[in-house]
Amino acid sequence: MSASEIISTEPATGHLLWRGAISDVNAEVEVARQSWPKWAAESFSLRVEAMRRFANVVRAKSDMLVDIIARETGKPLWDARMEVDAVINRVEISVSSYMERTSQRRIEGAFGARSALRHKPHGVLAVLGPYSMPADIPCAHILPALLAGNAVVFKPSEKTPAVGALLVECFVEAGIPAGLIRLVIGGPDQGKEMAGHKSFSVATNVKVFFCDPHSPWQRGTNENTNGLLRQYFPKGTDLSKYSQSQLDKVALRLNQRPRETLGFETPADKLRQSVASID
Repeated sequence: MSASEIISTEPATGHLLWRGAISDVNAEVEVARQSWPKWAAESFSLRVEAMRRFANVVRAKSDMLVDIIARETGKPLWDARMEVDAVINRVEISVSSYMERTSQRRIEGAFGARSALRHKPHGVLAVLGPYSMPADIPCAHILPALLAGNAVVFKPSEKTPAVGALLVECFVEAGIPAGLIRLVIGGPDQGKEMAGHKSFSVATNVKVFFCDPHSPWQRGTNENTNGLLRQYFPKGTDLSKYSQSQLDKVALRLNQRPRETLGFETPADKLRQSVASID
């Protein structure tokens, strides 16, 4: 890594894999800030379809993404492929979770008063990607953020910039506006600049939210999903012994669960109702 660019090499061979100039964090946040209001005004059904197109793009580029993950992290190919499959499955998991947790409600109060609960986008959210799972963990935050109508500034680990760049390419190819998902290339300094969001939130008038370390209650979607998956795959289960068909069946079963918050209807039922009401 130099003062002006990030260089990624294969840990197994030392060969050059990717290189790119270090980003200007404030400039990327400003681009995202300018782009998010239009996205926030779009219907939820449109955003869902965009995320599903992203899943299809990842599926079409799965071999390329598996290869990049394996070469940049040193993972075996089977592990990299499991991560790519997890990225694809996260789309429907994120849609289901959004439908479960953000349904609009109208409440009748005393003396004829009425109140309503609605959910609104925050604005621009920052995502810092790890080295260990450079595609799946960032998507666990990027997908829900985009579905909710937010923009994202995404900084992959300085050790896996190639994976991060390819992920962003997949989002853009799926039709997500380029200004909505911004890639920040950099090292610790850029990460600290993003983590010190209070300083640049004042300058750009953008709210940026981070989960605190060791605070699972701030990651409700992830923790709930992990608990559900443990019903089928106890902790320590070797997923390589399961076929993709078996994993898909579990994902489908979880996605089709009726939700108490949706009046014991499924997210798909609610989505159809929402689309029908728009038509």
